[in-house]
Amino acid sequence: MTKKKKKAGKLIVQTKHEASLGRNVTYQRELVLCGKADCNKRHGPYWYAYWRARQKELFGAAPLRKMYIGKTYRRLGSADFARIEKPPLGNKRRRALHKGAA
Repeated sequence: MTKKKKKAGKLIVQTKHEASLGRNVTYQRELVLCGKADCNKRHGPYWYAYWRARQKELFGAAPLRKMYIGKTYRRLGSADFARIEKPPLGNKRRRALHKGAA
């Protein structure tokens, strides 16, 4: 009989709100459950950043983004946002990439 994996939960320890590069970012320090079946211990605390994406989905509001920062606090920079919020490949970019590879 296999043991079921527990759903990972979180407990917020500390919260900071800042405006980084024109975005409202919430930094939270969280104690998290790892999700292993035998582990009832909370690990951490670890820092996470939460913000709303700039592009809206087809229906509804912009999606909430989350990024793991680590054990020590640091503010997000423009490279972090660019890495996570890459624009989707449209037809023009696909064609340009295809022509460049040939």
